[in-house]
Amino acid sequence: MVTADGADADLVRPHYLALLGTNALRLDEPTRRRVVSTGRQVDAHDVVRLLDSAQWRAVVVGAWFSLAVPPSATEAAVLRAMATSAGSLTAHPLVTVATLALGRDALPSIRLLADQAHERHDGSATFARSAVEHLDGERSDAVTDDDRGLLAHMLAAAERLRSAWT
Repeated sequence: MVTADGADADLVRPHYLALLGTNALRLDEPTRRRVVSTGRQVDAHDVVRLLDSAQWRAVVVGAWFSLAVPPSATEAAVLRAMATSAGSLTAHPLVTVATLALGRDALPSIRLLADQAHERHDGSATFARSAVEHLDGERSDAVTDDDRGLLAHMLAAAERLRSAWT
């Protein structure tokens, strides 16, 4: 479905606004159905290409669509995308899907993203730190109850999408 000539726009353009940052928490039912329908059409190759894209919009969509394919097929691409995250637009989806799909294997990458976000002051550092806390069980003074709540809601939204694709 994704081709070198940019046909991935058909995957990205209809969905990136609904999925960027924390917008997935506010998907209305028609939008959710469109995302699920498109996600059923992608394969791991499509997802890896999106995640490896230099375009933040593609990374956002690729992060969410990674839940539609086996995690082992996209794990490396998710972790690579986290290392080059474009800030809060991509960080929230990437951290969410990495936490849900990869679990503790994602901890080093989530920690790195949190450190980079902190240096950039882009607003996603405490969200990423809440995922670290969630995965390693060690509470952090840098994480607020709001951060923990946001992560819980994002993980629930991700689980709803993943369940729709399985």
